[in-house]
Amino acid sequence: MTKAQMENAVSALVERHMQGGVIMVELPAEEYSEASAASVVALTKRSFDGLYVSFRQPYKDSLAMLKKRGADSDKLFFIDTEAGQDGGKCIHIGGKISVDEFVRAINASLPNLKSSKKFIYIDSMSAITSRNPLSETMRLFEFLSRTVRKHDTPELLLVFNVTKESAAQDFIRNSVIKVDEVLNVA
Repeated sequence: MTKAQMENAVSALVERHMQGGVIMVELPAEEYSEASAASVVALTKRSFDGLYVSFRQPYKDSLAMLKKRGADSDKLFFIDTEAGQDGGKCIHIGGKISVDEFVRAINASLPNLKSSKKFIYIDSMSAITSRNPLSETMRLFEFLSRTVRKHDTPELLLVFNVTKESAAQDFIRNSVIKVDEVLNVA
């Protein structure tokens, strides 16, 4: 799928879920960077402010990649799990990702998003499932689901990537989090 096709597919998903929802993007591992950039560009073009959770590369690299591909960086805040960057528009959580630490970082970050239309973008849900026991992963999914479906945040989207090759894919699809739609990137 080309960058333009990916942006169009995400834009169509956003149109269908303007009142909020959970979107899972299944893709080959080698498509992560392009899919992440295309998704975030499509969301920021639609006036969404977003929280980008990076498991695949450090904050500075994620920010540079997104800017290069046309994302509006003023509309983004980051949670970085890789490089230890804190301050400004980024909160760092590292090592073994604790669900409690992740929840605190999301709760601290969401108020930084000023638009009424918001998104949480997780570049690799597979990374969470591989770094935590099943009980902790389920607890995180429950938190994310409650956060997205709260009545005081009606225009909050959760968009996350999972590799097609991941054993977590079926678990996530059938887990406690109800996925509203799946985008399959060939």
